[in-house]
Amino acid sequence: VNDVINLHTRVNINISCKNLSLCWNQIAKLVTRNRIEQNKFRMKENQAQLEPLLNETMLSIQSFEPKILAALCHKLSKIEKLCRWNVGNEIWTVLESEIIQSAEFFNPMGTSNVAWALATARRSSPAVWNELGNAALRNIHEFSPQASANTVWAYAT
Repeated sequence: VNDVINLHTRVNINISCKNLSLCWNQIAKLVTRNRIEQNKFRMKENQAQLEPLLNETMLSIQSFEPKILAALCHKLSKIEKLCRWNVGNEIWTVLESEIIQSAEFFNPMGTSNVAWALATARRSSPAVWNELGNAALRNIHEFSPQASANTVWAYAT
């Protein structure tokens, strides 16, 4: 995880939305697969190392394409859960605003990932859940069994 953080620090200037999302994806993979990394980032001082990446992500969220936005929601929620890290209400509020704007463009996996992320992060904005539900209903025939199960779980949670 430190390598990803250090890379972000070195190339911080004009990092693309896709690369920001890839950073979060890599961090999520590392803390999922490596208990040492997971435990390390349960400590507040190590979580603070993620703040510059989080701040840059928050400033760029409005430029994220729907697929990248969905992946970001999923990875942030996963990192929050595994590392017991509260990324904060501010970024979730910005994400929720973008989800409302982008939900109609999510593919079934994106819809499922965002629903899982919001449920896992215990987000309860009726406007977001309504818009996400409308998006799911528009393409429900394209959902895989796993995407359907994840989405149903998220709404039941």
